[in-house]
Amino acid sequence: ENGNKTAYWKAYHENNQIYSYGKFEMDSMQGNWKYYFDSGTLESEGSFSNGQKVGYWKMYYPNGQINIEGEYTYGKRTGVWTLYYEDGTLKAKSTFENDQKVGVSKQYYYDGQLFIDTEYGTLDGKRKFIKYYINGKVAEKGNYLDTNKIGEWIVYYNTGTIYSKGSYDNGFRDGAW
Repeated sequence: ENGNKTAYWKAYHENNQIYSYGKFEMDSMQGNWKYYFDSGTLESEGSFSNGQKVGYWKMYYPNGQINIEGEYTYGKRTGVWTLYYEDGTLKAKSTFENDQKVGVSKQYYYDGQLFIDTEYGTLDGKRKFIKYYINGKVAEKGNYLDTNKIGEWIVYYNTGTIYSKGSYDNGFRDGAW
């Protein structure tokens, strides 16, 4: 319409399998859209408003199991996002505001045992970090500021006894260890 895409559209992979299907209104993606792997199985599905992802989205593995699911608000992740292993086992769960992780984020080993426990958004901007061995014992713990280790860090043997302990300053070891 007047040079703008306004209709349902299909795009295809090189092997002629459907790649995507959804609606354009005035050159902007609107409503429900689906994307497919070149095998023809569903890759992701969700909605657009004025060309931005909105609402609940699901992404899939080629075997049809859910890979990732969560909500978008105007193209940014919001609320709880859940990731799964290819067999459907829980892999990670995080909360987002405005596309940034907030609150508690947890990652899991394949058997469901907690692997990493991180708390975002503390008052001083730090994030608490605890990593676990597969046996459930703490492997290391400390704090991050952005992507840098800061303050006291403790590293443990898989038996739970301390291997090393010391401080970090802006990502670098500081003082005696």
